[in-house]
Amino acid sequence: MAAAIDLQQRLVRWMLHRRGFQSALRGSPGSRLHVYSWEQESDGPDIVVIHGIGTNATSFAPLLVRLRRGARRVIAIDLPAHGFSEIPDPLPSLEESFSQIAELLDELIDRPIVLIGASLGGAIALKYSLRSPEQIYRLALISPAGAPMSPEGRAEVDGRFNLETASDGREFLSCLFHKRPWYGALIGGQVVSLLNRPIVRRFFETIDIGDMLTAKEAATLEPVTLIIWGRSERILPSECLSWYRTHMPETVSFVEPEGYGHSPHLERPGDLVKRLWGFIDA
Repeated sequence: MAAAIDLQQRLVRWMLHRRGFQSALRGSPGSRLHVYSWEQESDGPDIVVIHGIGTNATSFAPLLVRLRRGARRVIAIDLPAHGFSEIPDPLPSLEESFSQIAELLDELIDRPIVLIGASLGGAIALKYSLRSPEQIYRLALISPAGAPMSPEGRAEVDGRFNLETASDGREFLSCLFHKRPWYGALIGGQVVSLLNRPIVRRFFETIDIGDMLTAKEAATLEPVTLIIWGRSERILPSECLSWYRTHMPETVSFVEPEGYGHSPHLERPGDLVKRLWGFIDA
């Protein structure tokens, strides 16, 4: 299973190279982060994409290719021990991983960016925007994690990621998408392998209440922000969206598209890019 996953990632990376994306490792040897980058001469924005737990930047290929329209740069980062990033020993905690991502962003950014984060990547993007608001031109969050949850809500999320059998993997895919793709019946075992990797378990083990956004922090968010939360979202509980609606400032707008699950970058990349460019251009 692991070999099949690795081959698929390498094939997509080859396709991205053919589309003009560069691929490099950045940072200290042993814990370097993998970065995709594409650029052109343009007055358009610099766009940075951060993926969620258990996945990788390569899975955002359909979105990255489409985001090139009008951008000066498009960058996507693999989280620590995800994708093509190196696997450090010991594995980093969630807080340590954020620090590493933040340092890399500080290094890459030479003017305010459009920062796009999905799921856990949304929580990281939010935290970075609170830390360095002057670095952010626009902030777009797709089903962002990071909102406080009730014990029942946290148990629901933990249960979603507690996979043991191929059947569990297929059920997870049904929750991940608005409509489970045809190949979902074939890759349940691969999904279990992906979400039982040591780095995924490490992240879940090290998430605590201190990693959640507070109402006071949310109220200080400065960048103009868009939160996209699909009506078929089934990975994160609806209480997270309610919390964001209650505590975010007026500079934050919300859309709840029909036909969107937790991963519209895979299911509806064309429509998602139209929404993102509409937000960026506005």
